[in-house]
Amino acid sequence: MSDIRVILSGVTGRMGTAVLAEMKLTDGIALYAGLYKKEDGQLPHEEKIFVEYDTVFQYLKETGVRPLKLADVIIDFSVPQAVIHLLREAQLPAVVGVTGFSEKQLREIGEISKEIPIVQDYNFSPGVCIMTTVAEMIAQGLGVLCDVDILEAHHGMKVDAPSGTAIKLAKAIAAGRGQKYDEVVRMSREGKTGIRPVGEIGIQALRLRGVVGEHTVYFADTHERIELTHKAGSRAVFAQGAVRAAKWVINQPPGLYTMKDVLGL
Repeated sequence: MSDIRVILSGVTGRMGTAVLAEMKLTDGIALYAGLYKKEDGQLPHEEKIFVEYDTVFQYLKETGVRPLKLADVIIDFSVPQAVIHLLREAQLPAVVGVTGFSEKQLREIGEISKEIPIVQDYNFSPGVCIMTTVAEMIAQGLGVLCDVDILEAHHGMKVDAPSGTAIKLAKAIAAGRGQKYDEVVRMSREGKTGIRPVGEIGIQALRLRGVVGEHTVYFADTHERIELTHKAGSRAVFAQGAVRAAKWVINQPPGLYTMKDVLGL
C-alpha cells in the first residue's frame, strides 16, 4: 500500500514544522507538497517539494490544471484567509488546525464540508478533546448556579486571544448547561464589573514566554470547586493528533468533523 500523500499548508510555521517532523516518524504517510509564503524566509533542505502559495494558484489560474489533486489529504496550519482558498481549489479531505476564524469563514468551511470531509478543530491534543468532553459533563451536572471561569496561557507569538481551545471549552460548557454561548460568555474583566451574573462563563488569557499551551477550567460552587487542567509539553502532541486525524479523514464521507469524531468519543 502506498503512502498517504499530504499537502502541508503553513509548512514553515511552528506547527507546520512540528507536523512535518511527526510525519517523518509515522509509517504510511509522506509529504507531497509543503505550501509556504514568500516572506517566510529561508527554507530547510526539503525546499524542492516546498511550493509558494502564489506559484500554485497562479499556475492553476493560467492552465486550469490542479496539481494539488494528486495528493490525498491536506493538513493546514496556515492562516484563516489561506485556508478557504486552498480547500475550495484542492477539493481534498482536510485537517484544519487554524484558529482566529471569523463567523463568516466558519460558515464557508461548513459549506465546503458538504462536498469534502473536513476535520476542523482548535486543538488536536487527545487530552484536550477528552477534557472538553468531561467539562461538558460536569457543567451539565452542576448547572448554571456553578461559577465557571477558563484561564488559558500561550506563548507571546500567538496572534489571537483568547485561544480557540478556550472558546471551544466555553461552548461545550454552555451546551452542557443548555445556554447560548454568545449570551453568557465574558472575555476578561476590568473596572467596576458589578455582581457576577448567574450563569456567566468567563475567559481570561495570559501570554508568557516558554508556554506552549495551558488551559484550566474552574467550576466553583459555594462549598466545593473542581479544576480541570491540561498542559502541553510540546507541539508534538498537536502534531501527532493532526497526523492521526489525516489518516482518519481520508476514509470519511463529506462532512464537518472534530477530534471528538476522530477519537470516537
